[in-house]
Amino acid sequence: MEIETKWKDDGALILVTDTDANINKLERIWNAKKEVIFDMFKGCDIKLLYRSGRLEKILTTVFEKPIDDLAGVPWREKSCYA
Repeated sequence: MEIETKWKDDGALILVTDTDANINKLERIWNAKKEVIFDMFKGCDIKLLYRSGRLEKILTTVFEKPIDDLAGVPWREKSCYA
């Protein structure tokens, strides 16, 4: 599996990709830990991406503010978002 974090125009994202099509680890983890994941990312947008009937990616938006929006704010506000 591959875990990647990105800060894009729509906020900070976590992307988990199942890189081994033969084992399908991500779907087993999702089925076993779905409630834990929802609890960890409460209030966040979680998307499941399927290809050819198997779970290939989980995408979670953890922070919906573009980094450009934080550039000019006072340090106290930046600290609040941290």
